[in-house]
Amino acid sequence: MKKKISAPFSLALLLSLLLFTIFSARESFGQGDQSYLVSAEELGAVSSAVITLGLIALDAYDPNETIHDVTLYKITYQTTDVSGEPTVASGAMYVPQTDTDSVPIISYQHGTVMNRNQVPSRSSEDPSGLFYSAYGFITTLPDYLGM
Repeated sequence: MKKKISAPFSLALLLSLLLFTIFSARESFGQGDQSYLVSAEELGAVSSAVITLGLIALDAYDPNETIHDVTLYKITYQTTDVSGEPTVASGAMYVPQTDTDSVPIISYQHGTVMNRNQVPSRSSEDPSGLFYSAYGFITTLPDYLGM
């Protein structure tokens, strides 16, 4: 089920794309062109209660910190490959549900995977990004080029 993203998170999506890009895409897509985002699809949400249980199970729960509900998105964006050629890449973005005016961003780089179904935009096997977002960070998780 696709849902549109609200305006405050659109800005967060655009800013997070900078974290996904290793090489500057300006030369490939035109000077000053800011149209990197191709699509954003809401994948679902995880409640703070479920996240808290996971944190407790991993002995990572801090009762002095607020645990937020988290909304998960798959994003696709324009970038350049290792040869400098334009390409479209994908990744996941986890957004904490909070009413604060600013939210810090962190980029989580997953380990090597051998199967496309194990990348962050297709799998939730690695909960690290979810936990960062539960503690209040927008977390970007690139799938890496070729995946």
